[in-house]
Amino acid sequence: MEVLKLFVPYGPGWLGGAALVLIAAYFGRQFLDEYKRQNQRKGELDLKREERKQEEVAERAQRDRERSQMEGRIAAQMERSNSLMEAMKTLMESVVASNEVWYIRYCFTGRFG
Repeated sequence: MEVLKLFVPYGPGWLGGAALVLIAAYFGRQFLDEYKRQNQRKGELDLKREERKQEEVAERAQRDRERSQMEGRIAAQMERSNSLMEAMKTLMESVVASNEVWYIRYCFTGRFG
């Protein structure tokens, strides 16, 4: 009650104004606390988002490395396949030439061997 006696000489308007200032300070503090919490949550979400982006970049780089390795294996396999095909082609040409020689020999001699 002594606090109220301090405002008596100034009239009821000052008491109401003081009450409004106290109420505004109380709600202002609550607002600031909530604002800080929201900013903290936003910061945490941004941090998580950045971590996810970094993980995605790392995963993408890993997939690219794996794809490059696979393409290298495929290219090596195709190179081996091409060299094998060339060897088979050379062998077939040799067989054809040998058969032609045998045929010509047969035509002139009438027998094989």
